[in-house]
Amino acid sequence: MDADLRPSRPEASLGDLTREATEHMSTLMRDEIALAKSELREDVQDAVAGISLFSAAGVMALIAILLLSMAAGFGVGRAVGEGWQWLGFAAVGVLYLVIAGIAALMGRKKAQEIPPPAPRTTRQARETVQAAKEIKL
Repeated sequence: MDADLRPSRPEASLGDLTREATEHMSTLMRDEIALAKSELREDVQDAVAGISLFSAAGVMALIAILLLSMAAGFGVGRAVGEGWQWLGFAAVGVLYLVIAGIAALMGRKKAQEIPPPAPRTTRQARETVQAAKEIKL
């Protein structure tokens, strides 16, 4: 028995093979992009859900701080004596100002430790300005 080893289609030219390979590559790239978009969309949805939950927690914490501050103000005022509620609220306010001052000092210290942005770009810009000055002379 003689087996037919020839391809089922007539031999294609190099141009046809190149066109076919390009079409397959194009389809593959489109499918890869579609997959990446789908995965990214899911990741963004998860991130938005997480951010929403953190936002809700922050709002609830703020409300709790306000209520606890009022309770502390009334408590200190009652401990001092009748009619001195304002003193309790003033004491709580001063405490918050002290905490805010400490946080500001710590933030300032951290901000001073931050290196200048893009040191290579800054250096290159200075060199460019210097070169421009030299050319003008």
